[in-house]
Amino acid sequence: IDRAGMLMLIPELALCILSVPIGVAVDRFHFTFARCQRWYACGAATIAASHLGLGFGGSPPFFVLTLGVAYAFCNQLTWASFPGVCPN
Repeated sequence: IDRAGMLMLIPELALCILSVPIGVAVDRFHFTFARCQRWYACGAATIAASHLGLGFGGSPPFFVLTLGVAYAFCNQLTWASFPGVCPN
């Protein structure tokens, strides 16, 4: 259980470290709604692939790290997409 607890810190750490730089990049490069959704789809596919990798016995540190990176991307792209859905 201790090892699993330590592994679950990896996605949270990746989320904390990467959220601000990803958000700044999305804002700086003026991602449109369509562009946000394309990148969001890539993030969702990465999350699914990471879960499959963990389920089939892949390297836990690698797949848990990719989960954290994908969570950070999806989190920032969700917030960046709101103006495209509700422009007023």
